[in-house]
Amino acid sequence: VAQIQSRTLRQIHAPVEMRGRVDAALRGMSQVTTLIGALSAGFLATAYGTRASLWLAAGVLIVAAPVVWVMFTRVVAEPMDDT
Repeated sequence: VAQIQSRTLRQIHAPVEMRGRVDAALRGMSQVTTLIGALSAGFLATAYGTRASLWLAAGVLIVAAPVVWVMFTRVVAEPMDDT
């Protein structure tokens, strides 16, 4: 469901001639962050143990979720420019 909402927002807000570039940039950033997350999780699990790594991930998600929520509600609430 999140992918559908994300793609809809991109199609609404990105100019038609830029949609391919925007999609490619976001896909590239997603793949890079997945790689960084996997490497970080492996390092943390090796250094501190699996349980500590999972607690840290849970803490990050609890902090990040409201921040992302506020960011996306501002994007959706902004009026569109139909020029």
